[in-house]
Amino acid sequence: MANNLTASQKKVALILSKAVAPFGFAMGGGAALNAIGLSGRLSDDIDLFSSTCADVSVAAAAAVKAFSAAGWDVETDREGPAFCRLVVTTGRRRRTQVVVELGQDSIMWGTQETSVGPTLTMRELAANKVLAAFGRIKPRDLCDLALLADHLPIADMLRDAKAKDDGFLVDVLAEMVERTIARPDREWPPEADIEAVRAWSRSFAQEALSTDLRTLPAEVDSARPAIPGWVAPYQRKDGTPIGGYHRRPG
Repeated sequence: MANNLTASQKKVALILSKAVAPFGFAMGGGAALNAIGLSGRLSDDIDLFSSTCADVSVAAAAAVKAFSAAGWDVETDREGPAFCRLVVTTGRRRRTQVVVELGQDSIMWGTQETSVGPTLTMRELAANKVLAAFGRIKPRDLCDLALLADHLPIADMLRDAKAKDDGFLVDVLAEMVERTIARPDREWPPEADIEAVRAWSRSFAQEALSTDLRTLPAEVDSARPAIPGWVAPYQRKDGTPIGGYHRRPG
């Protein structure tokens, strides 16, 4: 598949993926859909996730060092053990800003290699997009889900979302989808066929309401999470986290 990242995003992704490789990070979100050529919608930022990095700020420091070595300016916009945001300014004459976000999350279905480094698999990306639509009102999520549904069964996407987050509820998802559909055209991606995606999304919400989520992946089991201080509702039998993480109280 073609890589649909911008030239600046490709440069940033290549340096970033090498810098944080020892910490188990892989690209997710809209940038990953661009990287595998599934989406032509330009992503606002580059998101990378790790299920094994106990302190994201350490990985972020490695990324800052790599970007600085390339001669680029880097600003740390947010820094913590679970999430970091960097603003990278590339180039010298034609300067472009690229936002990079590094975070902890479970990775249930592995990663795949691309020309700009590892990304989450399409199955993982789909489950994450369902959970994104479940938790926020962003029309771009529906656009991405419509594309993913051309490659994966909707029922499987929904069950995978439940496997990652036990708090996932299809009735809440359907309500959030309807609220997202109602957002004005100006909030939708400029390249989207808005009415077509709205129509698909209504069908998606109805299918979600009729899907039985009680059947979860066979590998689900309870075990100790990989990231200290975090708990996941589901784990593989070997202890690898596959459930959505929640900070342990206190």
